[in-house]
Amino acid sequence: MLLVCLRLARGLGFRTLLYFGDGLLEDSGSSNYHPDWAYVDAHGHRLTGWYGPDTIGPTYVMNPANPQVVRFCKGCLDALLRTYGADLDVLVWDETFYVRVGQIATKPEPAYCDRAMMALV
Repeated sequence: MLLVCLRLARGLGFRTLLYFGDGLLEDSGSSNYHPDWAYVDAHGHRLTGWYGPDTIGPTYVMNPANPQVVRFCKGCLDALLRTYGADLDVLVWDETFYVRVGQIATKPEPAYCDRAMMALV
């Protein structure tokens, strides 16, 4: 249905945009939750994110310097673009703002998260 709507809109001369609201948040209530993918600061705390009616449990910011997170995000974006990319003008990737300038990860190895995030985007 979405593909039909995108093609109809483009056929009428509209520019099309797809909102990808996944970003870097992972729902801890999901059966697919990976606690080892969460960003953990120097004090051992995870960063929390959006929590609302569309979440099961608290959400935590994934570590963009973790190779598993990078593979997961690239896989999601690749699937999305393979399916809808030819019919899109813009892709909005939300919830990428949780990674702050100067944020440092210690695991799986020391890294600057802000630089890893920019490389991922």
